[in-house]
Amino acid sequence: MPPPRTQQHPPPSTSGRIETPSSTCTAKLMGTLSPSGKSSESQVTSYGRWFATYNGSYRLYRNKATNRCLDSNSNGNVYMNACSTGNNFQNWLLVNEGGGYYRLKNRATGLCLDSSAGGSVYTNPCSSSNAYQHWS
Repeated sequence: MPPPRTQQHPPPSTSGRIETPSSTCTAKLMGTLSPSGKSSESQVTSYGRWFATYNGSYRLYRNKATNRCLDSNSNGNVYMNACSTGNNFQNWLLVNEGGGYYRLKNRATGLCLDSSAGGSVYTNPCSSSNAYQHWS
């Protein structure tokens, strides 16, 4: 496995959102997705607001309303759980896909955050050709 790409980290309080190529907003994040510091604003409820915490090259995404983090397991399930920087299932690496899109790769499983046209979210083997794994 190649080492993670070196990137400059933007300030932790900048904003961004997770969005699929079809422009379906999955979640607004407080903490940018993009190493370039791009941000996007939209009005959503507190359940759609997230904070990104850096853990080395990885990030933990914590929901503002629930104070829980984006978590996963080796079966491909994605859910919210109590936050722990030591829980590698909650650590996500941004992989630049170009064109303003990124994949979120899980530290523990090596699987990527994936979605469906119906709005389900889960993890699957990473694939640059899978547009449902491209987030902005």
